[in-house]
Amino acid sequence: MDAGRSVAIYSLPRLLAQIRMTFDEGSEASYTQLIDRLTAVDLLHVDDVGAEKTSEWVLEQLYAIVNARYEEERSVVITTNITDPEELVEQIGVRTVSRLQEMCVLLPLGGEDRRPVPFEVA
Repeated sequence: MDAGRSVAIYSLPRLLAQIRMTFDEGSEASYTQLIDRLTAVDLLHVDDVGAEKTSEWVLEQLYAIVNARYEEERSVVITTNITDPEELVEQIGVRTVSRLQEMCVLLPLGGEDRRPVPFEVA
């Protein structure tokens, strides 16, 4: 960011919600405009991949984003808690995984979950 680069960071569930909103009547942005914005940023970081319920629509949206960035030779960071490659294919689809394998370097990050432990309800 200090180098004048643009970055967009989304959790996948939030990103999918924004895509859904583009189909609402009176939406400020169209689907194409949102995909174009996601493609134009220098770095797109999509977090929590695998946190959403898989459907054909979800697979199509994720592939559209990843493929658009692939075609434009733009960087993408994907973070997920999924460690099994077969489970990742089930969750985001073989086409998307294939594109990501061409674009990305797999960097496993180990360690404990640093999020606070949920409190108990009395």
